[in-house]
Amino acid sequence: MTKNNAWRGRRRRHHVGREAARKAALSKPRRGPAPTPSLTRTERVVLDLLHQLRQLLRLDLSFRVLPTSRKEGPDAQVRVLVWGPDMELLTASEHTNRLEALRLLVQLMASHRLGRRVNLLITEDVEQTRRAEELRHLAEDAARTALETGRPVPLPPMPAHERRVIHVTLHHRADVETKSQGKGPERHVVVYPRRQRPSAEEAA
Repeated sequence: MTKNNAWRGRRRRHHVGREAARKAALSKPRRGPAPTPSLTRTERVVLDLLHQLRQLLRLDLSFRVLPTSRKEGPDAQVRVLVWGPDMELLTASEHTNRLEALRLLVQLMASHRLGRRVNLLITEDVEQTRRAEELRHLAEDAARTALETGRPVPLPPMPAHERRVIHVTLHHRADVETKSQGKGPERHVVVYPRRQRPSAEEAA
């Protein structure tokens, strides 16, 4: 066999080997990331009811089902994590029973829809709750400073859902009012003593 023929033979065998390896690889099932477990029927019903109530009450809240044993039946427990700018409307000290009332309402509605008892547990997002509490303290401190100095108190820039916490916290007070000012990342809340009418742009 000449040198050229030997080279062609090695090249042909190499090509056949590559094709065989490619076909073998394609025939093997691909192993992707483990799929997340789908929601049970009970969990889907609970989430659907929570979303409907959120729309009806116009609450800015988010919900997520926490992992459980994912059993169906009377012993199954559905655990839902809730967070969002309007959490203070459910958990403020003067409304201590609102979150429990929401839980009982959804539990009864889900039980009626499914024709069996549903065991529902609603918990707050700890980090979100802690941040909301910090913002409420910030709002009250700013209101106190505005009344003591008689001048508006600008707060640091913050995202829309955090500004909403400030507005809601001070909304019930007759001695101060809040307005959002600035654009984009510089958007912030200013707390005014009520006797001084603001001339700045108003926020939605």
